[in-house]
Amino acid sequence: MRFASYATIALSFIGAAVALPAVKRTSVDDIETAMSTLASKISALDAALVAYPAADHLLTPSELYNQILAAGSAADTATAAAQPITVLSDDDSKAIFVRVQNAIPKLDDLVQQLIAKKSGFTGLPASGGIEALILKGLQSFTNSITTLGNSLVAIAPPDKQSNAETLVQRITRALATVIVAYSS
Repeated sequence: MRFASYATIALSFIGAAVALPAVKRTSVDDIETAMSTLASKISALDAALVAYPAADHLLTPSELYNQILAAGSAADTATAAAQPITVLSDDDSKAIFVRVQNAIPKLDDLVQQLIAKKSGFTGLPASGGIEALILKGLQSFTNSITTLGNSLVAIAPPDKQSNAETLVQRITRALATVIVAYSS
């Protein structure tokens, strides 16, 4: 009788486990994919700003805002992918932080373009609202990038955390520059 009870309980657990949906486990590949998406969003945003205000490509403030939000969303996706990981291996850490380092020049150019093109946006009708909209997008993007950076630092191997923190601080300072420019 006891054997039957134990067997029934065991079969109940097995049945429940089989009935549960499979949970997708994130991996370093997921982070790298999200980082690639983020880099492409930053590149697209930078390219749109470089082209502004060419006659064949007029970037509207709402398009700019939406592209900034899309880049922030890509950073949020990378952050979510990093959450279940406790510590990266040395090789994975190197691969991810090389991506971060490679994105810095494009991010720096994006910051420069945003600052340089601010006067073009302020000259548009209802410019006070446009600046506020762009600032709101930039603040959201900065928060997303900062959260991603902190997540990546947290999963970096202990001997790589200092270098990771330095990269994150560098990016945060660059973004703070554009926030200040659009705040004044």
